[in-house]
Amino acid sequence: METLNRVEILCFNMGNTKFGLDMGGIQEILEMIEITPLPDSPDFVDGVINLRGKIIPIIDLRKICNIESKEEDITELNIIVVRMEKLVAGMIVDRVEEVLKINSTLIEIPSEELPITRLLSSVAKLEKGIVFILDLNKIFDFQKKSLLTKVNREKIKIQEKKEVEPTPIVKFILHQRATNLAETKETGREKKNTEQLLSFSLGEEQYGLRVKFIKEILYFSSITKVPFAPRCIRGIINLRGEIVAIIDISKMLDLPESENYSKKMHIIVIEAYKKLAGFWVNKIGDIGDFSSSAIVPPLSTLEKNKADFIEGEIEFENDNKLVTVLKLENILNYKME
Repeated sequence: METLNRVEILCFNMGNTKFGLDMGGIQEILEMIEITPLPDSPDFVDGVINLRGKIIPIIDLRKICNIESKEEDITELNIIVVRMEKLVAGMIVDRVEEVLKINSTLIEIPSEELPITRLLSSVAKLEKGIVFILDLNKIFDFQKKSLLTKVNREKIKIQEKKEVEPTPIVKFILHQRATNLAETKETGREKKNTEQLLSFSLGEEQYGLRVKFIKEILYFSSITKVPFAPRCIRGIINLRGEIVAIIDISKMLDLPESENYSKKMHIIVIEAYKKLAGFWVNKIGDIGDFSSSAIVPPLSTLEKNKADFIEGEIEFENDNKLVTVLKLENILNYKME
């Protein structure tokens, strides 16, 4: 009995069309992360990422294929990391679907009449529809390949992006993924004595929390009021099956309410000291590095009801503003009356 040859293809979506790549050229698949832009780069190059210590270029495959991207949550996109000879690059796609083993009898050479044929190696005709199989050699033609290989080999001077940025919540998610991905797997390597701080506003004042304790950030959510709850508990939410109490820190610190206090609020979900809680805050700020030794303790004249919840102040490196670092353990363990 003759055995049919099978081709292993990674299938993914771009727009409303299904595409595929031969698994032989794929190194790994990533969730969308924060991308650092490159100055004076072509339109199809979104920037670079730090992939466990190696700088790799990221291209938007949708732009190369002239496909209009869907208006969806940017955090749901995928980056397919491919390797071709000495070139390693990431390609942004809408969503990775599955890996298929396709009988070679179902794969045909694409018709020259198709506009996208110049980028295809073949077309697979399946029961669930057509899969356009892309050719990495055609995607990375000589000009693109030379440019991307140069990014792999050289240290690139990076400048900040001045265009419209994602919302604070999306920015936080992408930044966290990028930070985790950039960490090398080497053991015995000492890490710098620094931490990351997320700044946010309570009324007119700036506060900060250590990023390592932040589980996620939510937009204003429907909160269920709890009868006879302390004034600093705004209520509870159902977070994917878990009941989370929402704490209004401004009430604990006796801060005055701002005019827009109930509008465009955020909930910072914290998981620390064996507790899960949500903090009701105003505008989400930036993420920056800091050293615990740089925190200036609170003034001795500060009222005790505030001092118990404050670790001190620090000058935030992103914009030289003073941020009050909250003492998370005391807030979570506070016995509310």
